[in-house]
Amino acid sequence: MSNHLRLCLDLNIWCAALLADIKENQNMATPRKLSACQSIVDTVRYGRCYMGKVELVISWGMLNRLEEVLLRLTPLAEDASFYVDIIRSYAQIQPQLILGGTGVIPINDIEDQHVLETALAGRANLLVTANFKDFLNKDI
Repeated sequence: MSNHLRLCLDLNIWCAALLADIKENQNMATPRKLSACQSIVDTVRYGRCYMGKVELVISWGMLNRLEEVLLRLTPLAEDASFYVDIIRSYAQIQPQLILGGTGVIPINDIEDQHVLETALAGRANLLVTANFKDFLNKDI
């Protein structure tokens, strides 16, 4: 068994974690209680989990798309480039920043197709998403 875990996080996980961070920072009186997305992102951030080392699998296309999405989310727009640069740095610790997929997996949503192909190309052990409906397909 390998002593490291390769994670590919769908864009919805990054967005949900960032929005939860903002909400938490606005309400500093409440004790910190991490959401599932925040916990997963923290695992990537620290590069470790109970199984051992954690490596982020992400593509340039995913990072570009994430920045586009963050620019549309009002509370995140001002810091969109900063957030994406931080996420990029997580992947550069152990080089898993890849070009991405080739568009051959039969998923209707192009963005999800790219995420799945990135996970496969980067040999991710896990693809983490909050959007199961687009990934549940008899051809996948």
